[in-house]
Amino acid sequence: MNNVVRTPIFLVILFLLTGCRRESMQASRTAVDAAGTNQLVLFERVKPWLLGNGESHDFHSLVWRIKSGTNWIDRAVVSKAAFQFGTTRERWVNDIQSVEGSNGIAIIKVAEESAPISTGSNTTIFCVYSWREWNLVSNREIRTLRVCKDPFEKY
Repeated sequence: MNNVVRTPIFLVILFLLTGCRRESMQASRTAVDAAGTNQLVLFERVKPWLLGNGESHDFHSLVWRIKSGTNWIDRAVVSKAAFQFGTTRERWVNDIQSVEGSNGIAIIKVAEESAPISTGSNTTIFCVYSWREWNLVSNREIRTLRVCKDPFEKY
């Protein structure tokens, strides 16, 4: 018997387009307190585009770390699922500013989808960016500091 393995052509093309590029996780931003003993790290999942040389960055987690000798130890981790919990709209951490080591209060920029706006056959969803005070220990918003005029607005 002749056992021939046939690979669908679309799998061959997909492999040729993506090559060996893999999804990875990276610390995209880090904020350290004035004493240098606390840090806030924004982790993103980086995925290569199927076509071209670009990549997408998706929020993975927010980590508050404390320094112990020469090592950093995780004090609180807010995962994507935990950050999303309790809201019906998609939201993610877009940027970070600072962390207060005494209480785990951070200043973060949150991106959050608006309610869908339907006009006939079209539905539009906007993304609203805002700087917020966030309790990393209890994973809850303390207050909105301000709504951003554009997505790239710095604190």
